[in-house]
Amino acid sequence: MNPESNLFAHIWWLALLIGGVLGTAAFRLKAVTPGGAVVGAIVAVVMMFAGGLPLLGLLALFVATGGVLSQLPNRNNTQAADQHGARTAWQVAATTGAAGVCALLLSLPIVTDPMILRGLLAGLVASLTTAFSDTISAELGSRYGGTPRWLLFGKRLEAGMSGGVTLFGLAIGGVAAVLFAWCAVQWKILPPGSERLLSLLGFGGNLLDSLLGATVQATYRCPKCRLISERRRHCDTIGERIHGLPLSNAGVNLVCTVVVVILLQCHLKF
Repeated sequence: MNPESNLFAHIWWLALLIGGVLGTAAFRLKAVTPGGAVVGAIVAVVMMFAGGLPLLGLLALFVATGGVLSQLPNRNNTQAADQHGARTAWQVAATTGAAGVCALLLSLPIVTDPMILRGLLAGLVASLTTAFSDTISAELGSRYGGTPRWLLFGKRLEAGMSGGVTLFGLAIGGVAAVLFAWCAVQWKILPPGSERLLSLLGFGGNLLDSLLGATVQATYRCPKCRLISERRRHCDTIGERIHGLPLSNAGVNLVCTVVVVILLQCHLKF
């Protein structure tokens, strides 16, 4: 067998093994559904092929942190705070989809231009930084940040509702963006000096997520129990949309990560 083919086969099996371990761990932590675990494992395999263990390490940091934080006790005992539950396949794809597409393009042998490769790698990290910052803000801010306020006009919201922010949640989201960007540089995924731009874009994507959550994300009222939440289906029935467009929280996550990737490409170009 050709030595290169043999090496490729070993990397393939290693990628599958690590992807399977990450997906299983997230499922055991009840952070994802079985479908979410499968999608996460696929993204992990693509990451492995695109950038080896360093990129996979970034993904593992994101998955592990989100999974652990989701197990923390919730001081805000409200229905809204617990409405999201384990991430489905669509939610995982929406959160990591932009990074996964960048990784897929990076792994294609037809993409050889250094500037394009640099842009794809930076976009991958920036989208994960956004998702990481948003996840930390949501998990810790909803639990320990006190009463959230609507981002635009300061109206009080139930903890866990999109569009609501707390000073603690914003602060911890900013710290998370800086930490994630720092890890990307320390693990030699991106060159030194990239931290500032990645941190700003990641935290900016977090703020954009809250802005869209406050303005265009859909809110529903259950016709049976009258609960107002982001769930379209509740009590085995379709809720009445009372605010926003037919755009879910996962859809907002996808839009924000894609916007961050586009903004980064524009910055690199000009």
